[in-house]
Amino acid sequence: MAQDSGVKKGAMGWYFKTNLLARILIGLVLGAAVGIILGFFPAAVKPYADNVKFFGDLFVRLLKMIVVPVIFFSLISGAASIAPGRLGRVGLKIMGYYLLTSALAVVIGLVFANILKPGLGMNIVGDAAV
Repeated sequence: MAQDSGVKKGAMGWYFKTNLLARILIGLVLGAAVGIILGFFPAAVKPYADNVKFFGDLFVRLLKMIVVPVIFFSLISGAASIAPGRLGRVGLKIMGYYLLTSALAVVIGLVFANILKPGLGMNIVGDAAV
């Protein structure tokens, strides 16, 4: 019998043979092109956008939900791979680095929010019945 060498065949065979970076860049370019083209037809896109908004919101919430466990378990697995004698020094360095980079991210976010002032000029009216 002939052995399958792991090469995918069929309609999507070319897709799986290409490099992952090439596939990501092709998706990026195609997504940007479709977004620009559909931006000229807002009335035609609105019903579709309203119907798929739930999935976009769900995706963003799932991404937010996974951030803290990924960071936590990456710190745990890194600490578990270090010898117990060195864990004290390295653990303090890891926690210090984590706190420093988190503080730096907050500072960068606050600086850019104060410079760019996102949402300035938007007339958002809340619910007065509350």
